[in-house]
Amino acid sequence: RTERQASTSRQPAVRQQHSSTKSPSSAIEAYRVAQSVVFPLATVTVREARQLTVPFAFEVISPQASVTLQAQSQEEMQLWLETIQNATASLLGCSRAVRMSIASLKGTVLGRVQQTAGNQFCADCRAAHPTWASINLGLMLCLSCAGVHRQLGVHISKVRSLELDTKEWSEALVTMMISLGNEAVNQIWTAESSTM
Repeated sequence: RTERQASTSRQPAVRQQHSSTKSPSSAIEAYRVAQSVVFPLATVTVREARQLTVPFAFEVISPQASVTLQAQSQEEMQLWLETIQNATASLLGCSRAVRMSIASLKGTVLGRVQQTAGNQFCADCRAAHPTWASINLGLMLCLSCAGVHRQLGVHISKVRSLELDTKEWSEALVTMMISLGNEAVNQIWTAESSTM
C-alpha cells in the first residue's frame, strides 16, 4: 500500500450520496443545507450524545448551532471525537495537558453548580441536566432556553456555558451560582410577578 492509501484507511468512513438525477433546485437546496452546518472549527466542541437512543451519536456544538451526527461504531465515534478535539486544540494552540486541565475544570464547575437545589433542571422549561447559565440572574438553563435568553440581550440576561466558557467561571461566580440556585431565584421572580 502506498502512504496515501495507508493514511486514508485510518480516517473514519464518511458516506456520501451521489445522484446524477438531481435537479438544479435540489442541488441548490442541498448546498444551502450544507452551508448551515459549516462551523469554524476553532469555535466548536464535541461530545457524545448520551441523551439520544441512537447508537454512536455525537454532537458538534458551536455558538451558532449544534448538529448531531452518527458514527458506524463506538470506535469510529471515539475517533471522530478525538480528531475534532485535536483539530480544535491545534487551532487554538493548546497542548494535550492544557486540554485535559480544561476538561477537568469543566467537569468540576458544572458538577459543583448542578449540586445546588433546582440546578439539575432548567429554570425555565425544567429540562434535565442544564449546562448553560444566566450569570446575572443566577439561573441554570438548557441549550434551548439559553438561546432565548441570549436573544433578550446582555442587559437582561448574560448567558454562559458551563462547558464551553471555562475562562468565564471565576471562583466568585461559581460561588454565587451555588449560593443562589434555580429554586431560590425562581421563587424571587415568581413572588415579584404575582405582586405586579
